Amino acid sequence: TSTLVTPLAQNNGVVGDLMYTHTLGSWIINPYIQFSDIPSSPAIGIAHDATSFAGAVLANYAITQEFSVAGRVEYIATSGNAASGAPNLLYGPGSDAWSITFTPTFQHGVFFARGEASYTGAIDSADGAVFGRSLDRTSQARLMLEAGVVF
Repeated sequence: TSTLVTPLAQNNGVVGDLMYTHTLGSWIINPYIQFSDIPSSPAIGIAHDATSFAGAVLANYAITQEFSVAGRVEYIATSGNAASGAPNLLYGPGSDAWSITFTPTFQHGVFFARGEASYTGAIDSADGAVFGRSLDRTSQARLMLEAGVVF
C-alpha cells in the first residue's frame, strides 16, 4: 500500500530503534539511533534494496513546573542513487538531511501551548524532491504554534 502519509518503500520495510533516556534534575536527554531496511520487491515496484541510518539527540529542560524548553538535532542518511533505481526514502535516493529544532512549552493544568522553530537541510538531494514551490530549495525553516488540552 502506498499513501500520501506512508510512501510505498517506507511501508514495505523494517525499522529498528535504539533509544536511551537519562534524567538529571530538570533535564531529560534522549539520544537514539534508527535503522531501516527496505528489501527489493519487483512485484510491487521496488527494484533495489535501500537502507537508512539516523541519529538524534533530544533534550528537555524544565525551567518551572509550567514552562520548559526542548531542542533536537538530527541527521539521516539513505542509500542508493537515482541511476541504480534505488527507492526514494528521503529527498531522492542516496540523499541525507539534518535538522535542528527548538520547542518552548507552557502547560497549566490540562491546557498547553507550544511553539516550534526548526531548520532542515537536505544533502545530495534529487531535483524536484526537496522544498519550496518549485521543489528546488535544499533547506527550509519552519515556525509552528499549537495549543490544546492534555487528557
